[in-house]
Amino acid sequence: MSDIYDELKEIKKRHEIEKHNESREEYQVDPSCLKCYIILEAMDYNRNTYAKLMEYIILTRKDGEESYPSSKKKRNKEEKKEKNC
Repeated sequence: MSDIYDELKEIKKRHEIEKHNESREEYQVDPSCLKCYIILEAMDYNRNTYAKLMEYIILTRKDGEESYPSSKKKRNKEEKKEKNC
């Protein structure tokens, strides 16, 4: 198994040098490269994004909860109030 690890490590090293350091047109491909394949933040959103978010919220909330997630601060305040009663 260490042979596979060593080979993957070499692929990653070659990719970093050839693609990101030397900016070659032809370079070692590394599908695990975070610089190449991961988008870290959304630039904007549209109606579909909103619809999917609401669908997710509805699917993941427990019965009897409000229709949108409260802030953590509000939830903590409500939990303290319930404990004191």
